[in-house]
Amino acid sequence: MTKHKKIHNNKDLINRKRTLSRLMAIQIFYQFEFYEEQQDIALIKNNVIDNYVLDQEDEISSFRNKIDIDLLESLLGGISLGLTEIDFEISQFLKDGWDLEKLPDIALYILRFGAFELKFMRDVPLKVVIDEYVEISSTFFEDKKVTFINGTLENMAKSYRAEEFKKIKNTKKNG
Repeated sequence: MTKHKKIHNNKDLINRKRTLSRLMAIQIFYQFEFYEEQQDIALIKNNVIDNYVLDQEDEISSFRNKIDIDLLESLLGGISLGLTEIDFEISQFLKDGWDLEKLPDIALYILRFGAFELKFMRDVPLKVVIDEYVEISSTFFEDKKVTFINGTLENMAKSYRAEEFKKIKNTKKNG
């Protein structure tokens, strides 16, 4: 949807509650699956929120007052309930020669949460969803992978929100 910009300073995220909440959701679910679902996700969530570090040089601090807890809960709850369906759908939108196993773990988690929001959280504008996850991906990856994530999310948006996608494309053409 947008030309992605590399975030050079992760501290830019601190002042953006919803972006930080999305980033934390990705990291919480990553840890949950890393521990093979043997640790309680609520425990992982509280640990991440209360002991978070954006940059390795930073001191550990709580981000409880810097996130949108309702968004975080919606994302984690939705992914937990619909993971199999979301993974199946992501695999349908990947370019030929790609499957979920070939994706870097963080890229998969970014796509999972982006797909969930595009499909089920219709109150969040399509452009916002794509821009947020593309920006988050730029904190982890170089341009080629960010472009891949952007393209995959756009393909999902064309399917999940065809009318909204057309409006955005027409506005860009006419604007």
